[in-house]
Amino acid sequence: MEKKLSKKALSKSFHNWYYGHLTCFSQEHMQTFGYLCSMLPLVEELYDNEEDKAAAMNTYTAFFNTEPQLGTVVVGITAGLEEARANGAEDVDEETINGLRAGLMGPIAGIGDSLVVGTVIPILLGIAMGMSTGGSPLGAIFYIIVWNLFAFREEKWFVTGIDEQVEKEIEIIRYEPQVVDVDEIASIWEREGAAPNKLLIAAKENRIPALRREIMALGLTDIDQASSSDIFIEIFPNGVDKGEALREICRNLGIGRKEVVAFGDHQLDIPLIEAAGIGIAMGNAIPELKEKADFVTRTNNEAGISYALEHYLAGE
Repeated sequence: MEKKLSKKALSKSFHNWYYGHLTCFSQEHMQTFGYLCSMLPLVEELYDNEEDKAAAMNTYTAFFNTEPQLGTVVVGITAGLEEARANGAEDVDEETINGLRAGLMGPIAGIGDSLVVGTVIPILLGIAMGMSTGGSPLGAIFYIIVWNLFAFREEKWFVTGIDEQVEKEIEIIRYEPQVVDVDEIASIWEREGAAPNKLLIAAKENRIPALRREIMALGLTDIDQASSSDIFIEIFPNGVDKGEALREICRNLGIGRKEVVAFGDHQLDIPLIEAAGIGIAMGNAIPELKEKADFVTRTNNEAGISYALEHYLAGE
């Protein structure tokens, strides 16, 4: 039976890292023990044998240190890798996991230190100190609340009903949607002056082309659409895509796009592949994306990202 991490275990892992990444901190180990704490609930859920648990935890005794908030990305990736290893994935071993951790430490620290430590924290502290004039506790309360909003912000997923596609998505992302009436939720958004980030239509693969033509026939100029899989159509504001997001990030961080490597597998990823210095198509990508990519790697089930990185790092 395939092993899957529960939402409870993932949540506990996140809390352990977010609030305990400096556990037993020292100049020798830095965030290593914090990482061990974050992986413990995952390992305990994935393995029954105590020897297997000890072997898995031993992987994370290697030195680790990065910007803590963005470091959650690394913890999340290794959670997925550990789940794959527990299910017998041959391409995932201790060397693979620690190679990825070591490779991401520096880049994430560079981005996180600039954005979080160098920008966000000073701004929040400046506001909080101003509110603390005369010994008021409001500044401290403000900082604690706003800082935690970075970790816990409102995210909602609305659906018009539960069908096969929705059930599959629930299983993948481990998040329950709210079933709503379209007219009612539209009225609420209009009253509140709010709007969704995007709309997603799920249908059988043979219905997707016809649905896309129907949307295009409406002649709406302020929206765009693309498929993120064979059964999905995503509708979003015109001019907003992954390629433009990459350009904006590069502008803000002063990074040349030639220094960026991007991976993709479907139509929604094409602007990203085109904008990056090196665009890599997964082995399971659609033909249209593969044609625009600089390199085609293995599939996502064959550790395609790891294979591509090794290919470029080796200078092949």
